[in-house]
Amino acid sequence: MRQREGLITSTQRRNRATELGGMAKRSAAMPSPGRGTDSRRSLPVPSAWACHPAPYIARAMLLGLVLAVTGCPPRAVPPLDPLPLQDAARIVNDNLAAVGGTLRATGSVDGYTMDARGRRVHYTLDGFLLFLPPRHLRFDLKSIAGTELLFGSNQTYYWYFSRPDDESYYCRRHKPGETLADVGIPINPAQLVDALGLTPIPVSPMPPAETTPVQRVEEEYQQLLFIATDDTGRSFLEREYWLDRRAPRLPRRVQFRDLEGVLIMESRLGDYARLSPNGPWLPRTIDAYWPTSDTHLRFHISRWQVVPDIGPTDPPFTPPHQLGLHYRQEYIEE
Repeated sequence: MRQREGLITSTQRRNRATELGGMAKRSAAMPSPGRGTDSRRSLPVPSAWACHPAPYIARAMLLGLVLAVTGCPPRAVPPLDPLPLQDAARIVNDNLAAVGGTLRATGSVDGYTMDARGRRVHYTLDGFLLFLPPRHLRFDLKSIAGTELLFGSNQTYYWYFSRPDDESYYCRRHKPGETLADVGIPINPAQLVDALGLTPIPVSPMPPAETTPVQRVEEEYQQLLFIATDDTGRSFLEREYWLDRRAPRLPRRVQFRDLEGVLIMESRLGDYARLSPNGPWLPRTIDAYWPTSDTHLRFHISRWQVVPDIGPTDPPFTPPHQLGLHYRQEYIEE
């Protein structure tokens, strides 16, 4: 028995040696990892999808649900065909004619203006606007301390008050052709009405200069251009109304120029919404700039409403000095 056990043990040792030798040969045939090699290169790297498929499946299902409910993303609305000039202006004027009383707007105003010393004054204020067509305006910019800037106009006068500018008050009569440099104020309140997009587009000659309307059609806008003639017979581009070629086809930009063609006011209007379910369309964002006086005003309107109990002869549309108010510095032309 011992010999058989010894014989079996020897045979097992020989077989074991043979197996080890074969493994050594196969190991020698394989490249050993060393400098410049990576022993992990032959290992497959599982993808994030293979390791954690659940989040990706959930996202795919959510995307499919969104597309099923909403459909494909909407395409851009193509512009409408241009209209004859008279028809385009009539749409704007009929929309304003539907206002039917004094408008009141409230919101926030930010921007900057220049004071008498040539310093830029930045502001963020609460805005309160009253407007009665065609030219009655009161635009009150307030802080906690009270009125900081005031713009106003009626059929005869326009006025301006600035608390930062040493509480200065100006009141003058409307004069055709008068510039801001002539008056010494950064904004002509009468022109502010045009900047708000609240005046009808003139389609007939306007005194004192004979004005001829023409139009230019661009990809996004139908531009109504008004060529005026001064007393010497020289023609110049006086104003521009850029009408959106998409419904409701109202002004998106208003520009005024001087006799030399220099831009003196530009206003950009947007975010139109109806005053009431079937009422006129009114802008909710107004961004106006007066380059010659380096003045910028941006009005974010939170609410429009009609206040029919305020008429043209009421105090909001009367020059403050005629109501008995006085200021530190007054420049009044009766």
